[in-house]
Formats: sequence, C-alpha cells, structure tokens
Amino acid sequence: MDAYEVAVIGAGVHGASVAFHLASRGIRTVIIEKTSPAGGPTGRSSAICRAYYTNAFLATVARDSIAMLRDFESHTGRESGFRRSGLLVLHAAEDESTVREVVPRLNDQAIPTDLLTPYQVAAEWPAFDLGGIAVAAFERDAGYADPVLTTQGMFERARELGAEALLGRPVTGIEPEGDGWVVRTGDTSVATQRVLSMKHLGFTALRDTARIAVKNLLRGQTNFIRMLWKFDSVYNPKLQLADHNLPVRYEISLPPAPRAKVNRNTLYVHHAHGRGGREIDEATEVFVDQTRAGAGD
Repeated sequence: MDAYEVAVIGAGVHGASVAFHLASRGIRTVIIEKTSPAGGPTGRSSAICRAYYTNAFLATVARDSIAMLRDFESHTGRESGFRRSGLLVLHAAEDESTVREVVPRLNDQAIPTDLLTPYQVAAEWPAFDLGGIAVAAFERDAGYADPVLTTQGMFERARELGAEALLGRPVTGIEPEGDGWVVRTGDTSVATQRVLSMKHLGFTALRDTARIAVKNLLRGQTNFIRMLWKFDSVYNPKLQLADHNLPVRYEISLPPAPRAKVNRNTLYVHHAHGRGGREIDEATEVFVDQTRAGAGD
C-alpha cells in the first residue's frame, strides 16, 4: 500500500490547486479523481475571476488569486486563458449603503473599483436596462479564465513537483487506521496522514465558518450551509445546465446586420446641404467662384 502525507479527493480546480500548493512545499501528495481533471462542475464553470466581495478576507484571497492567474505561466509553465475584462455589478436601492461602504475598502485593499451612478453606467453601456438600479460598482482588474486550462495547468505542475495521481478511480471508502487514514478506490488503497475531500466539507468547515453561517441563516439564506454539507447536491452539473436552458429575462438585442451600401446622409448628425439649398442667386454663385482665393492661378 502506497503512503502519502495528504490525499486530495477530487481534481477540480480546488483539488488541483491544493495539490499544486502542497507539492510546491515538498509535501508527498496524491490526487484521487473518479474521472479526469476538470471533468466535473469545474469544466462547466464560467470561470469568472473577481475580487468584488463584501467579506474582506475573501476579497484579499481573490485579489491574490487573480494576480496568480495573470502570471500563471511563471507559476506553472502553462496558460490559464485569463482575460482582463472588468466586472460591472448593478445594485438595487437596498444595497446602496453596503456598496458605498465596501467600494472604498476594496480600493484600500489594492482592488481598483469604481463607484458609478446609473447615469454613468448608461453613458458607458447604453444597452443596459437600468430600471430599479440605484448604484453600480466596476472592478477594473476582474476578468475570466479557461477553467480547464487552469485546472490542468496546476494539476500537471503538481505532478512535475512530485504529486501522484489516481485518475478514473472513484473513492469507495475512507477508514481510520492508526494515526492516519486509508482511502479505498476499488481494488486500490492508499495510506495517508490527512484527507482533503473537495466534495464534502462538513462539520470542520462549519466550525471554522460559524460566524458567516449564522449571519446568513439570520437573513434566511441557507445555500451556504447546504454547500458545506452536500457540495454535489448544491452544485449539481445537471442543475447548472438546466439553468442555461431557462428563458432569458433581460436579453440584449443584437446589432442590425450590416448593409452592403451605406447611405452617407445617415452618418451626419446635421444633414449637409449643397449649393442648391442656399438662398442666393446664380450671379452670386458665379462671383464667389471667380473671386475664391487661387481661382485665377
């Protein structure tokens, strides 16, 4: 039976990241995945990269993560597909006081964010329906990445640094043994001192995030607790795909198809008028032509 210091269950972006950072520190690590890297919800993610969080700790971690994605090649030798696009977040009136408090704090955390009025948003993005919008925030350094490239990049770099991988091996059991654990994957078993399961967080995570959990529960928000308790039930790939098939409530109209020949008159704010539109007689026109500077040269 092979022995490791840490067994990471799940090779999505979180599992690959954990394995990469552990292997970077010389920790003997094994990654166990039932399919392939980014083969689950990670591969279907929109991979939005933002640091626009009301929680200061999350904002700092996200800021540093975006910086890593920008310099991904220097960390892993591979591309993450990161593109800086900025992130615009629209808020209703009930969020305004929080937004006005959070935006200055984000700037203090070196997360450049602009506070915008609906008029400023309309000037920059005229296609948006701003009904019910009181304030907006624009995070300048936000963007998006390729979830598969990012995951595979950290996964492969982790292997180069010494991590081992068991792919196509669903975990069938985790049992305590001595001071460590045994992780069973069908006909294979591995011994490890620690097990990190990226699919189920449970009591340990609930203990460490009790304040956030209670705050959300007081607001009637239960998704955070459900995410800790049953990750797969909340972030189900089938549910995510079903969301994409729902009717679009606020569809932005596409621009009209280009015409083969452009009517030049439509390019003017004020239509140009030739000589025929001027209220002067023919004799005056002849005089102007004859006396125009350079006409006799």
